[in-house]
Amino acid sequence: MLPCVLGIMAAMLFIMERDNDTLKNLRVIPVSMNSIVTAKIALLFAMGILFSLTTTLSAIVGGVISGGEITGIPVKFGVAALTGILYTSGTLPVLILIVLFNKSYIFSIIITVFYTFFNFFLAFVGLAIDSPIMNVLKSVMPTPTIYRWQASVFVDSGESYYEIISPYFLPLTVTVFVVGILGILSYWVIVKIYKMREG
Repeated sequence: MLPCVLGIMAAMLFIMERDNDTLKNLRVIPVSMNSIVTAKIALLFAMGILFSLTTTLSAIVGGVISGGEITGIPVKFGVAALTGILYTSGTLPVLILIVLFNKSYIFSIIITVFYTFFNFFLAFVGLAIDSPIMNVLKSVMPTPTIYRWQASVFVDSGESYYEIISPYFLPLTVTVFVVGILGILSYWVIVKIYKMREG
């Protein structure tokens, strides 16, 4: 759900100012376009972290209510916060399209939902497909990359399917590098497009 929620929020943040014609009022204040874009993207990161932490908290509360034994709570919250950051960074390519096309909310939501489902397809179905193209996509798209790291954290060596899934694992450093590069490049492109469109 997080990539969809972030895509919808991004559409609201960037399209609302066009619909309400408020950007010219913001530009009266001596604030650079970089600062405006950075503030909006920082809000997306904050919401991504909050969403992930809230989801984790609700899962823990549900586990306690159902009588389960909850262990490693600090680790779970740490993984949740990092997951929120990674998913937000991985959602920024959608924001490129939202800013580039500057269309309606519906168009932005369609792009977001398609991007999200394509990533989840790669993360789940793509695991069973072994082809050169699929292997590259599983290594550069954000959701399968994040899932591969999460699997390495949460799948225990005692699990029956550990041997099957363990070649799929990715270390955190690789995940942060791949998703971080994607996020940084996306941010740079968003700023460039935003400046060209509004300048």
